[in-house]
Amino acid sequence: MKKNRRHVLFQAGMLLVFILAVCAGRQLIRSQQQAEPDNPIQGISKERSHNLNLNDNAVELDYDAYQNVMAATSLISNREESDNREETSHQEKEKGRDDIDDWDDADGRMQETGESGNADGQIQDADGQGTVDGGSGVPGTSQETDIVYFNTSIRDGETVAEPEYAFSIYHLNQELTVQGVYVYVNGRLNLQFAGSVLLSEGRNSIRVSVTYEKPDGSSVRVYKVYRVYYDRNADSLPEESENVTPEDITLTTSVRDGETVSERAYDFIAEAKDASGKSYRVTAVINGSTVTDKSGNSYHGYLDKKKNTLRFRVSLGEGKKAEWLYTIYYVPTTTPETQPVLHMNLTDGMVSQASGYTLDVEAADYQGNCIYYNNLTVTLNGKKLYHSWATGMVTSYWLELVPGENVVTVRAEDEAGRYIEEVCHVTYAPPEANVPIGYIQISVEAGTLGLGTLIRQQDIPIYADVPFSYYFVSLLEENGFGYTNGGTVEEGFYLKTLDRPGIAAERSIPEELRAQIEIDGLMWTGNEDSDSIGEYDYTQGSGWMYSVNGNYYNYSMTNYHPTDGDVVRVRYTLANGKDIGGFASTGTAGGSINSNYAGEW
Repeated sequence: MKKNRRHVLFQAGMLLVFILAVCAGRQLIRSQQQAEPDNPIQGISKERSHNLNLNDNAVELDYDAYQNVMAATSLISNREESDNREETSHQEKEKGRDDIDDWDDADGRMQETGESGNADGQIQDADGQGTVDGGSGVPGTSQETDIVYFNTSIRDGETVAEPEYAFSIYHLNQELTVQGVYVYVNGRLNLQFAGSVLLSEGRNSIRVSVTYEKPDGSSVRVYKVYRVYYDRNADSLPEESENVTPEDITLTTSVRDGETVSERAYDFIAEAKDASGKSYRVTAVINGSTVTDKSGNSYHGYLDKKKNTLRFRVSLGEGKKAEWLYTIYYVPTTTPETQPVLHMNLTDGMVSQASGYTLDVEAADYQGNCIYYNNLTVTLNGKKLYHSWATGMVTSYWLELVPGENVVTVRAEDEAGRYIEEVCHVTYAPPEANVPIGYIQISVEAGTLGLGTLIRQQDIPIYADVPFSYYFVSLLEENGFGYTNGGTVEEGFYLKTLDRPGIAAERSIPEELRAQIEIDGLMWTGNEDSDSIGEYDYTQGSGWMYSVNGNYYNYSMTNYHPTDGDVVRVRYTLANGKDIGGFASTGTAGGSINSNYAGEW
């Protein structure tokens, strides 16, 4: 009897354990569903925001995991949704469009109400509105909040006819300090964002992520996701028809379309009347922000960087409206003290013996802020060039020179429209066959492993139109090194591994560097080989990089054509370039530190 009773109790206990396991599994699945930031099947509106919790009292989500989540949510947001979801979203957008006339975006209000109850240090998404689940502090969970941290001038869902898409970011809480702004286009981090991005044909996902520091020292990350369509034939698409004809109502304003002003504060007047003389209230919107009228028909607003769009809108009732668009340029007066600064590896009167030349441009405004490719204009013999590579603060252009004189014009413009322009005349004089056009110096180093210099710096003769990859491969072979590579010497060459018996037998990572890698949170892979030094050995961020005259490039050795006097260092990194000063050129998401901790190891 006791045995049967014991058996029954055992079965009941097992049943209870099974029930608890099922409940726990359902709760885990539910939490995982809530954790996926933009999954449309969960019924999460795209008009709401999602928080990736970074509670300072919990385990912090490292930078690598954060980037992976960002990439994942970008892929999810790009999935095709069901017809029902699209129809619902379209209806919601149409309703929002009907109500938008009454919004005042100038102070960042987007019809939000309520307070956020989330813990400090969260990552947040979309338009900064929604609900919060209390801020559990679990890394990677998705939450929603009513707080609006920033706004942009991006018009979600719009179609544009140009690949270069400019927009502004408006930070709405003056108590927060901006620590970093990250812009992703189709899941890829834009290293040189300074007001515009380049779109691909068709649909594009633009993710704007901002990290803020709160007054108490904690951090919060916020991101918003938009869709913008690029159609080169968009100019020929039919425009949205006006609800009234120009004869029905007349706008009188002091604004002159296309005018240029030198003051950011902008005062103007505007009034609208119909044919009977009846006056209508005019709503003025500058760059998406509604301007409050001072009194009567007088308005006072603020312009943003160079090009501004001023829209006048009149609501006529019964869903009818009239609109007028104006463009105003704000360009502050340029003085010698406020003029941008321009540096490049090109001089007027220069003679090149190679038909191809890599032009490196580095520009900054008078306050030292980098001027990126979107505000650089380079022409060669009157033809506009697009940048070939962007590496940190350096933007590179490939020049295909013609025999004789070539005219290169470089213009750098800051965010306010101030500019500097330089014109260089470059003569291409082909050399005699098999005659060196100069010399460069190359060294190969593995100081990060405590191995010092593997190939000491030596002079190498160079010839016209020969890529660096040829010289580098020859140098390795002459010094008895084997290697594996990606690409070929003719195209896309990069060094994967450097091989020689016993090459890494005496390896010893400097303790100071090892400690810094631990702080950074980079993963140790455990891959070590005494006869080889290669990518992904030792850490997740290891590999070979090269610098030219102190600048690291993010393009292959085949794309680099050396010039006389170049000093090239090929160095092994354990931390995506952070340990050797080349992190800005990689754009690699790895570790929690977003800056160099370089040294001569």
